[in-house]
Amino acid sequence: MRIFREPASGKLDYQLEYAYQFGRIRTGTSAAAPWQDVSAHTLHAELGYQFAGAWQPRLSAFYDFGSGDRAGGRYTRFDGLYGSRRGDWGPGGLYGPLGRSNIRSPGVRLEAKPGKRLDGFIAYRANWLDSATDSFASTGVRDPGGTAGRFAGRDVMLRLHIRRGKFDQGHLVIAMQSHGGPLDAAGVDAQARDDVARRALFTLAARDLRLHVEDGWLQARWQPHGFVFFPGPFIESKWREVLEAMRAVVTSLDQVS
Repeated sequence: MRIFREPASGKLDYQLEYAYQFGRIRTGTSAAAPWQDVSAHTLHAELGYQFAGAWQPRLSAFYDFGSGDRAGGRYTRFDGLYGSRRGDWGPGGLYGPLGRSNIRSPGVRLEAKPGKRLDGFIAYRANWLDSATDSFASTGVRDPGGTAGRFAGRDVMLRLHIRRGKFDQGHLVIAMQSHGGPLDAAGVDAQARDDVARRALFTLAARDLRLHVEDGWLQARWQPHGFVFFPGPFIESKWREVLEAMRAVVTSLDQVS
């Protein structure tokens, strides 16, 4: 469930998001382990105000909660399953101890946009465990006896985003035509089953290239993210590796058809 109001100059905005998990989970990794009922939940609440002005400053207060497991017969630790944590918890690729499990976390955030190519924010949050005996958030750190208390520290995040040019991000497309039958992205993975093609798919994935099919063309698309930029300076061996991997996938698809 999610209720929200988008930020606007001179107005209050808000967001309330709640999720409940239920079902069953085994108490161990063995197929014979007994089942345990699941009852877990998470909450995100935020209230903000965007001030009028050229910089569009916005001040907000927020609260995040994710239930932890505790004694009582039911499994009560919320499982975030999948999805990016970046929006609420910070850059998970380099620093990711926080998440929607066994946590109570209030905080404040100030953000601004001084120009078309410059924006940033600073955020502060304090963290407590929901259950003193369960592992804290995504850290894996656990005190089975619960004697260490619930307070888990403070977190300060500062971000400054500078766009280098007119466009924030670009993309690259490498395309080769396949003479096989109609395909979609899932079909490529299903039909390219020989060892050479599988290694080629792994090579493309390692370069952050995502496969896409359009009008009979097999495309490998790349878009910059984080601190890693694939194209960089022209290196012949690197580009040859990518092109040979594309050719191996197309050849495999043609043989199947």
